[in-house]
Amino acid sequence: MSSAGALTLVVAVAASWGVALTGWVASDRHSRDRPNASSKRWRIATMSLVVASAITAAIVAPAASVFWLFVALNFAVGLRENVPFSRYPMFSNPETKAWSLRFEDSRGQAVKIGKIGLAPHIAKKRFATELRAARERGMRDVADARRTAAGVMAGLVEQHRPPGGPLAACPITIVMVEYILESGQLRRVKIPILETSPQ
Repeated sequence: MSSAGALTLVVAVAASWGVALTGWVASDRHSRDRPNASSKRWRIATMSLVVASAITAAIVAPAASVFWLFVALNFAVGLRENVPFSRYPMFSNPETKAWSLRFEDSRGQAVKIGKIGLAPHIAKKRFATELRAARERGMRDVADARRTAAGVMAGLVEQHRPPGGPLAACPITIVMVEYILESGQLRRVKIPILETSPQ
């Protein structure tokens, strides 16, 4: 790449960041102020500048045009969130903990609950709902709240337990798996909550 081409690319990328920052400031101002005619004109003018700059960059510096077009599209579609700046906590301050729900047999092997009619994502959502409900009822102890939520899940497991096959008489343990990020390392902790046995 020639020095002129490199300079063009640097200027295009730097301008992209500058316009994205302008969009972020504009959306931040809009979120603080009540909408009025002047703020609407400001948003339209800024959006027009972004779109015009994207078209110009696509002609002058094709290597940077994709980034420009993303900036323009992002600004046009969502005035409250602009690449490459974010005010959302999920991006600026990500969680260091996550969890999943696991069902295990007596040997500690995973039970594929999808085969008995319980979708894993639905099971996790229901468990989270019951856990939240237990806390709202004033249950402060985390272990007790988890057992209460797991009790509801145990009832669902028994409702869907097949009449025959290996799962018909197999004890199924509801396990919460926590994923914790510490010092750049991911740690996995299994917490057995409740065992359900066929009636």
